[in-house]
Amino acid sequence: MLNLIKSKISYIALTFGLFTGATCFAQDVTPKVEQQSAINVDDAELAKFAATFNDMQQESQKMQSKVIEKLSEREMDVNTFNAIHQAKMTNTEPTASKEDIKKYEDAVEDLEDAQKDFQDEMENLVKDAGFTIERYKEIGIALQSDTDLQNRLQKILTSE
Repeated sequence: MLNLIKSKISYIALTFGLFTGATCFAQDVTPKVEQQSAINVDDAELAKFAATFNDMQQESQKMQSKVIEKLSEREMDVNTFNAIHQAKMTNTEPTASKEDIKKYEDAVEDLEDAQKDFQDEMENLVKDAGFTIERYKEIGIALQSDTDLQNRLQKILTSE
């Protein structure tokens, strides 16, 4: 169970990265952790954060399905897409066929639109929960380095 909770906290970092505009598509991303002092988050606000996070996780799963569907429509393998994307992100020449690179470029256009829709949905979830975008981000950043806050979130997530 502890591994599941740790996984969920890692997933918060991933979702937070997606939400804040990282262009990761089908790639795993860990956002930068900013140094900051502890913030004050009461239990009610943290419970609201956890509920919003769970909603975001469901939307993220839908997004992942859309990504796989878009790649499938382009007859593009996820691993091939990721390899080309990683090469592009590190400014190295991809070791893929011209056909796969063309499929990748077409898929990226599709995924940019899907990512914009995803980010809009994440913003709506945050606002609908009563958070400002800035406050939600602040809590997300604090969770990456504040072990007390992580432990409190774990308790909330395990009680659900």
